[in-house]
Amino acid sequence: MSEQPSSPPRLLDVQAASDHELRLRFDDGTVGTIDLSGELRSGGVFTALRDPAAFRAVRLGECGQVEWPSGADLCPHALYLRVTGKTARELFPGLDRQPADA
Repeated sequence: MSEQPSSPPRLLDVQAASDHELRLRFDDGTVGTIDLSGELRSGGVFTALRDPAAFRAVRLGECGQVEWPSGADLCPHALYLRVTGKTARELFPGLDRQPADA
């Protein structure tokens, strides 16, 4: 019998911790704060979030993503990696496996 892969932790809550930081809580008990000042400086879809009121409008999307009404969004798995310092291979151990028909 093969071992079933575990699913990555699910994001349960997101809140603005400052004008450029998010506080995140995952279902495995991981809690952390990430600084998005670099993304805000980069422009593009994040330009609107330079306004503190717009940044504070952050919410958890229906598919578990972090999103804002302006259309900006962030992948919860990428955020988990930033909070924990883990690598993608640690979060998704099957990345190294080749499909049977490869």
